[in-house]
Amino acid sequence: MRLRLFLLHMPWKERKGLPHDRPTWVSDADPIFLTLCGRPRGVNQFANADRWSAILVASAELESLARWRPLLILAMPDHLHLIVLIPRAQGIDSVMADFKRSISVKQPVDWQRDGFDHRLRNRAQLRAKWNYVLMNPSRAGLCQATEDWPYIYSPGRART
Repeated sequence: MRLRLFLLHMPWKERKGLPHDRPTWVSDADPIFLTLCGRPRGVNQFANADRWSAILVASAELESLARWRPLLILAMPDHLHLIVLIPRAQGIDSVMADFKRSISVKQPVDWQRDGFDHRLRNRAQLRAKWNYVLMNPSRAGLCQATEDWPYIYSPGRART
């Protein structure tokens, strides 16, 4: 009972956004794993031809401006997984915001605030995350094999 009363009288603190700053000692050569989600979860905002086209165009625009270099992009119905290289001078949060904005200008998307980013520190982490991303559609029952999922881009695959 005392704990409940204590919790009821605690001041409410607004949740701060997580920083997306890269420490100065971290190399620009380390790939970044990003997850960007639509809102509400469970609604297909990304796994369709029009949205996929907007995603690829937005990615190519950022790449042409040397803002990032995509290694892998995979669209699930309600979120995107990306493995990208982002130069330190560009800033992870700025690039994520510009990517989302560019897609939203072309196609209506309701984004969750921010996104999740994680630095991949070595080849083993990169390989593990790469495999995790590629298995997403089959684990979700959306296709039998990764090759069947049309919403995957990596430089070795043709853009559609």
